[in-house]
Amino acid sequence: MADISGYIREIEVASRGEQVRDSIVGALTGMNDDLPALAHDALAGRIWRGVMSLTSSWRGSDPYYQSVNIEDISADALIDLTPDVTAYTALSNAGVKAIWAENNNGSVTVRCIGAKPSSVIQMPFLVFETGAVVPESESSGAEMTSNKVTAINSQSTDKNYPSAKAVYRLFSSIVNGNEVSY
Repeated sequence: MADISGYIREIEVASRGEQVRDSIVGALTGMNDDLPALAHDALAGRIWRGVMSLTSSWRGSDPYYQSVNIEDISADALIDLTPDVTAYTALSNAGVKAIWAENNNGSVTVRCIGAKPSSVIQMPFLVFETGAVVPESESSGAEMTSNKVTAINSQSTDKNYPSAKAVYRLFSSIVNGNEVSY
């Protein structure tokens, strides 16, 4: 991740709006330049596409389900069904309201609600192989509030991120485009 500590220090000592603006632009540019590498690190794997055959042999009752074999799928891969026009039309005509795939340690189950298709459907899909090890404390998708800060100052670290109020305070502290008050 971009080290913006230098930019933070520049913001703290800046006395003119132009200096503050340049520091903020520099920090944001540094983070933006790191995005492709961060995206690659986050995936740490690959994205690939395929087509699965959904048979007319659905089990259960709303939601209906069936197991699907996808070779070489990792236990933590995400599957995104991406129906083309033909698949979408078949699902719609069958009365399917929603359809999704679940990966349970490499065993894939497709579920649908509303109705079950009575014919074979060729369903395109994408697989996102993350391969990334996510600490359990961050795996819920919840915000890591312990890293949120309400002020941007010299104690801020690269793991911190500002609240909306902190950003507002920083920008509103630019007075007449010339001075910064803290």
